[in-house]
Amino acid sequence: VTVHLAVILAWGLLWYFGIRQVVETLRAFRHTKPVPTEAILLILWLGLTYVTIFIGWRFPGHYHLAVLPPLSILAGQAFSRFVAKQRRSPQLRWRRIRTGIVGAAAVPAIGFLIVAFATRTKELDFLPIVQQIIERTSPSDHIFVWGSYPQLYSFSDRRMATRFVSCTHLVGAYANRPREVKDRAESVIAGSWQMFRADWEAHPPVLIIDMSMVGLDWATHPMTRYPVLRAYLNEYRVESVINGATIYRRL
Repeated sequence: VTVHLAVILAWGLLWYFGIRQVVETLRAFRHTKPVPTEAILLILWLGLTYVTIFIGWRFPGHYHLAVLPPLSILAGQAFSRFVAKQRRSPQLRWRRIRTGIVGAAAVPAIGFLIVAFATRTKELDFLPIVQQIIERTSPSDHIFVWGSYPQLYSFSDRRMATRFVSCTHLVGAYANRPREVKDRAESVIAGSWQMFRADWEAHPPVLIIDMSMVGLDWATHPMTRYPVLRAYLNEYRVESVINGATIYRRL
C-alpha cells in the first residue's frame, strides 16, 4: 500500500489532470451532451487497469505501468485545455502557474534520481555477475539462474535454459507470502518440475548461476534441496563466486 501511495504521489500531475478529464467527460455524459466514444473507452481502460492492480493485493511499482497509457492520454487532454485557458490570464498569474507545474513535475523526478543515486551500489551489484556470464559464454549458449534475478538473462543477452524466468513458481517463494509458506518449497503450478526437466534436457545450460545466497527469501532454498537440481549438479563444477553468487560450469 505504501508503494501504491508513493506512485500516486509521484504521478501527481498525471492523476490530477487525468481525473479532471474523467470528471468533465462524465459530467458531459450526465447532462446528455455528445461524448465521443473514444472518451468513454479511455475511461473504461483506465478503470479496468486500475482495478487489476488490486486483484492480488500486491503493489510493486511496475504493476502500475498498465495504468500509465490511459492516464497519460486523459491527462494530456485536460492539460492542453488548461494551458490554452491559462495563457489568457494576466502575465504574472501565468508565470506562477508555469512555475508550479514545472515544480510539481520536477520534485518527483529529482526524488527518484536521489534515491537511485543512494541505492546504486545495491541495485547494480549484479553487473559484475553479468560480466562474468558474458566472458564465459557465447551468445548461442543457454544459462540457468537459480533464484529470482531475471535481469541476469536480459543484461547478459544469453538464452534461458528453462521457461522459468524466475524460479519462484518452482518453490513458491513469493515476496508477500508468509515465511512459513515460503519455506515449504511447494510448487505454485502443478507439473512445474516436469516442465523444468524437459526444458533442461532439451538445452542444458553451460552455466548455472546460483543466487540463493544473495536474496534473503532464497536462503532456505539451496539447489541441493530439490532432487531434480541435485542430480544435475553432478554434471557441473564450481567455477567462481562473485558478489554472493556461485557460478557453476558444465563439465
